[in-house]
Amino acid sequence: MPRPDVARLVQDAELQDLYNITVQNKFASLGALPDDVEKSWISFSHVIHSSADEVIGPVRKVRKPWLSTDTITILEEKAKAKIQNNTVERKRLQGVFKARAKHDREVFLNILCDELETDMAEPSRPCLQSNPATVWQKKRSYWHYYP
Repeated sequence: MPRPDVARLVQDAELQDLYNITVQNKFASLGALPDDVEKSWISFSHVIHSSADEVIGPVRKVRKPWLSTDTITILEEKAKAKIQNNTVERKRLQGVFKARAKHDREVFLNILCDELETDMAEPSRPCLQSNPATVWQKKRSYWHYYP
């Protein structure tokens, strides 16, 4: 069973509300819990897990951290168009995807550069001021950019 995307739940207030409502509705329809502790735990766990699967969804592996969720959605729509053999729609979505991916990458690089400048400006970190390459290597450790 894939893990639910809890980080997305923490960040999105609307998703939190929807998840709470779903859990409340499922508990209301559950009725009285059995006297056996094991059976009660199984039904409780099932309500929580099924609600998370329905509302939150599984954790997605992030290959390119600079892509926004909107861009990934376009990529998924493009894949559906390819499966449906809709070449015109797939090519249109490919153009939209390329433009958004370029914009997202630019935003991501600007954020990384801002973080680097902030780290270098801290007077409590003189090693970073003398050797900024170490900071860049640390930032690059989770991100690889190929132009």
